[in-house]
Amino acid sequence: WLKTPGESDGCTELLPSESDEFVADGRCPRYDESCEAFDSIGTRSDEPYAPEAGDWFFYQMELLARELPGSARAPTPSPGEPTDPSPTSEPVMQPTVEVGSPTAAPI
Repeated sequence: WLKTPGESDGCTELLPSESDEFVADGRCPRYDESCEAFDSIGTRSDEPYAPEAGDWFFYQMELLARELPGSARAPTPSPGEPTDPSPTSEPVMQPTVEVGSPTAAPI
C-alpha cells in the first residue's frame, strides 16, 4: 500500500469546515488518538484541522511541495553541500546525428 502525497491518513479530533480548514465543523467519527501525536499535522495552533483519512489534505501537499528541490521555499543547502542529487557530476553526452546524414533515422 502506498499513500498518495496530499491524501490524509487520519483526522484530527475536530474536522475542518468546507470553507475554512482552520475552523472546526464537528467531530471526526473515525478519530484515532494516535493522530494527535506531537508531530502530527493539525496539533499546532498554526496548522489547520486534518480531514478524514483518504480525503485530500491541501495543507499537507503544500508542505511537501515546499520541500521539493528548486522550490521557492525549499531549504538552501549548507556551504559545501552538493546541490545536484545525481550520483555523478559529469555531464551525460547524448549522441547527435545531423539531419540528412546516412545514419539519420526518419522522424
